[in-house]
Amino acid sequence: MKSKEPDGKDQNIKKSANWAEFNRSFGMVFNIGYYISAAVLIGLFAGYQADNFFGTSPLFTLSLTFLGMAAGMLELFKVTKIK
Repeated sequence: MKSKEPDGKDQNIKKSANWAEFNRSFGMVFNIGYYISAAVLIGLFAGYQADNFFGTSPLFTLSLTFLGMAAGMLELFKVTKIK
């Protein structure tokens, strides 16, 4: 009787599949920070410029910063949705 030994190719395919999944997950974690911070910073900058233009001190800065936070969280939920 011949015993079947595991083929090296099968193990390499499994390792590469695990490595690809790890890279995809790791990349998503780093992108989450960029999504949230970019949305908040854009809202902050736009609000600051609107306040300077209209002469209203914290009104647009605060409201657009919070709107940016909400947009960042919405993008976070879109990205992390399990397919």
